[in-house]
Amino acid sequence: MPHLSLYTGRDPRRLLEHAASGFLEPRPRAGEAFPSPDYWLILRQGGLRDDLLALAAERGVPGWFDPPIRVFAELPKLLPEPHARAIGDYERVVLVARALRECGGRVFRPDPDAYSDAADRWFGELLGAGITPAALLQAQGAGNHADAFTRARDAELLQAYGRYLHLLDAAGLRDPRARLVDGAAAITAAPHDFATRLGGRRELRIVGLSDPRGGWPQLLAALRDSPALDRIAVYASEPLPFLDALADETTSLDEAQDGPRPERALALLSAPDLPREVEEIAGRVRALLAAGTAPRRIAVVARSARPYTDQVLRALTALGVPATARRRHAYAEVPAVRALLALFRVAAEGWERAGLVELAESPYFRARLDAVVLDHIGYRRRIAGLAAWRQELAARAPRAADRERRLAEDPDDAEAAREYLPPAARVSEALAGFTAFAQLAADLDRPRPLAAWLDWLDTFLEGDAWQLERALYQLPADRYDVIRLDTTAWRAVREILAEWRAAEGRWGSDAPLDARAFHARLRALLSGDAALFTPVRRGVQVLEGLAAAFRSFDHVFLVGMDSGSAPRRMPQSPLIEEAERAGLRAAGLAIDTREDWDAREQELLRNLVLGARTSLTISFARYDEGGAEQLPAELMEELQESCGVLLQELPSGRAFTPGAPLVPDGETAENAERAAHIERARGGGGVTAYNGLIEAEGVREQLAVMLGDTKVWSPTQIEEYAKCPWAYFATRLLRLEQRDDPELELDPRTRGSILHDALRRFYQAAGKRVGGPVFLRAADLPWALPLAEWAIGEALQDAEQELWIGHPALRAQTGDELTRLLVRYVEWEIADNEDACTNARKNVFRWVRTGVIDHERSFDDVVLERDGERVRFRGFIDRVERGVDERGGAAELYAAVDYKTSIYATPAAGKKQGWDDGVVLQVPLYAYALTQLYPGSGTARVEYRTLRDPQRVHVLPLYRYDRVGRVEDGEQRMAYEQALDAVIAHVRAARAGYFGAAPPASCNCTAWCPGRDLCRVPGGPRER
Repeated sequence: MPHLSLYTGRDPRRLLEHAASGFLEPRPRAGEAFPSPDYWLILRQGGLRDDLLALAAERGVPGWFDPPIRVFAELPKLLPEPHARAIGDYERVVLVARALRECGGRVFRPDPDAYSDAADRWFGELLGAGITPAALLQAQGAGNHADAFTRARDAELLQAYGRYLHLLDAAGLRDPRARLVDGAAAITAAPHDFATRLGGRRELRIVGLSDPRGGWPQLLAALRDSPALDRIAVYASEPLPFLDALADETTSLDEAQDGPRPERALALLSAPDLPREVEEIAGRVRALLAAGTAPRRIAVVARSARPYTDQVLRALTALGVPATARRRHAYAEVPAVRALLALFRVAAEGWERAGLVELAESPYFRARLDAVVLDHIGYRRRIAGLAAWRQELAARAPRAADRERRLAEDPDDAEAAREYLPPAARVSEALAGFTAFAQLAADLDRPRPLAAWLDWLDTFLEGDAWQLERALYQLPADRYDVIRLDTTAWRAVREILAEWRAAEGRWGSDAPLDARAFHARLRALLSGDAALFTPVRRGVQVLEGLAAAFRSFDHVFLVGMDSGSAPRRMPQSPLIEEAERAGLRAAGLAIDTREDWDAREQELLRNLVLGARTSLTISFARYDEGGAEQLPAELMEELQESCGVLLQELPSGRAFTPGAPLVPDGETAENAERAAHIERARGGGGVTAYNGLIEAEGVREQLAVMLGDTKVWSPTQIEEYAKCPWAYFATRLLRLEQRDDPELELDPRTRGSILHDALRRFYQAAGKRVGGPVFLRAADLPWALPLAEWAIGEALQDAEQELWIGHPALRAQTGDELTRLLVRYVEWEIADNEDACTNARKNVFRWVRTGVIDHERSFDDVVLERDGERVRFRGFIDRVERGVDERGGAAELYAAVDYKTSIYATPAAGKKQGWDDGVVLQVPLYAYALTQLYPGSGTARVEYRTLRDPQRVHVLPLYRYDRVGRVEDGEQRMAYEQALDAVIAHVRAARAGYFGAAPPASCNCTAWCPGRDLCRVPGGPRER
């Protein structure tokens, strides 16, 4: 029986040197230029092997012939070969789900796939500890306080565990999570095979063992009983109970150390947040390099890789520090894999606009989808389903051709110009491309069993109809990092798919899945990581906690040491609670408990601390990404108390870390300096090139043509410029468009359009009924209200052909809401007209009474000339009225009304200051247009009327009645003239090239402005 020695020590480097003494001081043998040690060295991880190679190089060891070194993951290669093949990770998930389906009852049978991951982890834990179904049953029987549900769950899980093992055996497979337990059995069963694999060596030295999980107690017991060995040496930082119980002797290398232990500098840091934490650490690392420390002798360690690895690498790279790390990238977040998943996600969402545009704009798909045309349709109507999209595209193609024909015949065709459509040729090409896309994509709308889905996906990837795989190698050459990541993840996906597909064909379910369910399964199976080393391999070591354990560095920086991250919390299982774990442990099973987990975490943190030979720096961030306060890890508090080291707190007001570059390169610095000069110029006020003034001669010449005397404006355009020149520039000249997907409910703009149309229909029908101008009174209520309901119904029916009027399920609700709005408006107007006739205390009594004669009255090429400037404008007046006042002098007077849904849609949100700021322009221009439409007439009044909460806004009554009869209101006439002067001033400024982001004091920024994200209004866009 071999002798088992346990060596413990606080110095990781001393442990490695003692265990690898035969490698660092090789004994020459006759005929061997590169002698190999006469024992096997089993190291915890590849990083320790790298450290051993570095130590040997420092000591001038030329190398070893066939070095007998293995890391823990390679240990099974040294053990007798099992006869069964190891089941793959993705095969295993399918097989576990099969076992749950077959053995599940009322607990698991309704949805076994929902619990397969948790059951798989539980089975792995049992297998790693060598726990058989019989042992588990006996331990469960020892607990007599379980409720009915727990007993049912335990029984089903136990049956599924046994069934899983049976299916494994029947398929000639084994679970690799039991590899050490299986290896222990193989050593006992085939001692000669084990001796052969040892190659004549009769000693094993194991470095870094700290955890009994995974079958180590069984393996060590089998090794102790093996006649193929004479000696076993285990090296650990602490005499752990499971090791101490097996050891024949325990030796502390700390007690055997010659001379005093070297003193280590200790620093404890508190940073405001993660970015400033890693910047501070990067600066200190750079200082060590400048002092002559080799990069590989410095380690920056975080308990968990995310998010610290990427953040630390970014900070080190910004300072020009070479760094080495094994970066983890979730498969689902790798660009190429994310593009593949997007295809199934878009199908699961019903082929809506955003998803289709995402596919169209993806650099990985060559599917002939036109994002511009899809956006044009999808922002106007809410469309779902491939058939509906094809129908809409087919309908748009002839309409676009007809529009182009009409504009070619008459460039001034206002109706054709108003409805924008993409070029007909582009729409036709988009239809052809979408048809080709839909022929393949339509398969994703058909439910099928999971195995059939995987067959489809395999065929899709193999055929590469949309050149997805080819696109992996066609990215810009300077993005080698993306190409490397894409190709690595893509190979992994193909391997996963092959294994998963074979397993589903063998053990899968026949239950059909739709695209949504398959997308969820696919994303879950692609939850692993693509791990890639950085191109630099000898730089500063950036490591996660487990990869740094038992390693030694001159300088160690432990980052992210807040109480929520270090130690890590034990993962919770949706199947087995902590109390149940404790019960199984008490019954004699080697089940992990929270106490075991916490003890290992504390031991790991102590191990990381001991890995620093010269200096140790521990840091944490006081606030997380969401601004929540964080506390330091208990380890920091212990060190602060035991070592008497004060916590250094980096002030929150220190916005920039000393030594950290503010910009990545010189070009960026130049741009920043230039931007600062621009901001100073803008802050000084005035009209400059940095505050909206266009100075480029070519652009000014083009503006002179676009906005010159031949330009035909609309009152709306001029008012838009008055409210904010920048918004006008973005909307009208740059032709930017504020886009939002149609809501399930009615869009505000569409609601306004339908109400406008309904009012037109109502007054046209009312005019025919009364045979002249419509001035509604209380006696008209019995016929007016039913007529309003009819008008809404007709307007809705017509709008449905062209506009998105909400989800079909909400149509009745939409109709009711619009009917209430219109009926309430008609009732308000009738009440207002009654006041105009009977209530002498109100202003409306003194105004000229007018009746409706027309809606959507167009006017074209009206010319306004003032102060040497000439402005042409045209448009539509929502509602025109003619005088019907029996007080006399009203027949030649006209009025105009512009409908707005709410007061906030009117200039300056209805505030009177809008007149002083020169933004109330639409109604004065309508007043001027009325004098041209009806020569020799006068304008009684113009105004806005709101429909949601009916009221008059910005009324301009140019005539009124007093005791002597009809008179002109001089004050209102002056306001009218000042408004026309403002029109001239605004047009002159636009022609001069001024488009500043400068809404007047009375105005806020409209939510519909497409330039809000680029807005340069001081302090940002102003909200009401």
